Amino acid sequence: SLTTDPDVVTYNQGGTGAQDRTLTSKLQETVSVKDFGAVGDGVTDDTASINAALSSGYASVFFPSGNYLTTGNHEIPTKTRLFGERGTTIIPSGTPTSVFNITDNDSDQRQGIIIDYFALNGNCTYFIQITGGYSYVHTFSNLQLSGGSGTALIYLNVTSTTRAPSRWDIIGIDARKSGFD
Repeated sequence: SLTTDPDVVTYNQGGTGAQDRTLTSKLQETVSVKDFGAVGDGVTDDTASINAALSSGYASVFFPSGNYLTTGNHEIPTKTRLFGERGTTIIPSGTPTSVFNITDNDSDQRQGIIIDYFALNGNCTYFIQITGGYSYVHTFSNLQLSGGSGTALIYLNVTSTTRAPSRWDIIGIDARKSGFD
């Protein structure tokens, strides 16, 4: 008999050294905001779904092509990769301070955050806001600002009362006014 139980079905990537593993473990490498109910139609408020995906504990959160309406202020956990694809647009609802936040404190040092392939269409103060005391090595690439006015791509506000100096190495910024290559 044929089983469709993903905990029993095995997957093998192929190639030298590839190991068999369950389909469940393969599928759970990355989560999609749509796994948590995001619609991405530009009308439905996807804020709660985006927050649920970010707090799910997975290191990679995927935004399929779509228009994601959000009230913003999404806190990004350390060592998390957010990535979209061509046609992934974030639309702020109202005028949030920021869409994505990286908030560091001296006991929870944020590091290794990657944000790749997003367009922002609408008004907010900052697309990405980074605040706190000590954090390092973040990569932001393929970010596009379109529509709205007065939005800063990245805002840094670095302070620390227990660590001096704070260390911020932000690499790979690639902001464009028009579409992606």
